Amino acid sequence: MKHGGWVLGLLVLGCLVGMVGAGEVRADYLKNGNGTVSDTMTGLMWQQGDDPGMYTWDEALAQCEASTLAGYTDWRLPNVRELESLVDRTSSSILAGFCTIDTNFFPACHSFYYWSGSSFTGCHSYAWDVYFGNGHLDWHGKEAHDYVRCVRAGAGVKQQGGALPALELLLF
Repeated sequence: MKHGGWVLGLLVLGCLVGMVGAGEVRADYLKNGNGTVSDTMTGLMWQQGDDPGMYTWDEALAQCEASTLAGYTDWRLPNVRELESLVDRTSSSILAGFCTIDTNFFPACHSFYYWSGSSFTGCHSYAWDVYFGNGHLDWHGKEAHDYVRCVRAGAGVKQQGGALPALELLLF
């Protein structure tokens, strides 16, 4: 079998992804049951669903700042690196053009642009965004209309110790 090892690896990975997606907890995400998802690696708390509609950059900033989701009032538009951290670069969704964040945790994802709170250096009428159809960074004029996913600092929960998550142990 010419590509047997490669095919077996994909089958094992597919099974592991299926097992991870079936539960409420993944190595780095935790559903909080209140419309939010915590990233245990970064300590960030994310809005689980998208805000309805699409917004200009200024509207997106205001939308997050006005949010009281789950009783918190410190929501904000994520910076470009925080937003990019949601992209699952191991997913086959990147090749297929589907939403590239984990839809088990973020089910209302669109394969389109999402605003970050980061202005484009050198031209402040532009801001960075992430295209969740392929995970690429891009920038648009702030008058464009993109989707919004707000973030807050969360409880500061970070994975402790030097142990690798179970999935990493199996793959390395």
